[in-house]
Amino acid sequence: MTKIGFAVDRGGTFTDVCVFYPNGKTRVLKLLSEDPENYADAPTEAIRRVLEEGNKRRDSEGELIPTENIAWIRMGTTGFKDLLFIGNQSRPRIFDFDIRIPEVLYSDVIEIDERVIPSNQKCEMKEIGEEAMATNGQKILVERSLNDEELRVSLEEIKSNGFHSLAVLFLHSYIYPAHELAVERLAKAIGFKNISLSHKAMPMIKAVPRGFTVCADAYLTPKIAEIEIN
Repeated sequence: MTKIGFAVDRGGTFTDVCVFYPNGKTRVLKLLSEDPENYADAPTEAIRRVLEEGNKRRDSEGELIPTENIAWIRMGTTGFKDLLFIGNQSRPRIFDFDIRIPEVLYSDVIEIDERVIPSNQKCEMKEIGEEAMATNGQKILVERSLNDEELRVSLEEIKSNGFHSLAVLFLHSYIYPAHELAVERLAKAIGFKNISLSHKAMPMIKAVPRGFTVCADAYLTPKIAEIEIN
């Protein structure tokens, strides 16, 4: 068996893996994204199954996957800019064809080029970021720090468009709030009247409900302040 390519799309319910063989053939595997009784990680399990079929052997549970037959792996997931618009996809009337999505509270979204990854000792990728300590004692990797100049340009642009209240949400800020706090400092210097941070509004792991909460805080806090003043 020669080298194989894997394109992975991991969703909340299913993980789809497209396999590209060197002879030009392709196949698609679909696994549940969460199935702890059968495997710990869906993309890893799909890749393991394909390689085992080619090598005609079954690797022991927990063994590292041999990489000599892997050409490349590309993985995509939901775009973070649309995270709160997509929400949790709950449907009170599941068989309705006329699905009405609740309106979002925010008027605009900017994506910030930063990346924080919880450290995993089993990960074979090396030198992907600087190591730091999270608030819960867990080691994390800062793969990409905030670019202050790019952040300033983005914040000044939305402020010039009439925005004065800001909701800040980063994926792992519930245990590593440094980047949210950096946004707060810069936004205050630029002149935003209200800055709501998700790790303060709702310090929990799930980004979607944390995002809903911080958006509600950013929406309501200025309104409450107006009532108090009047």
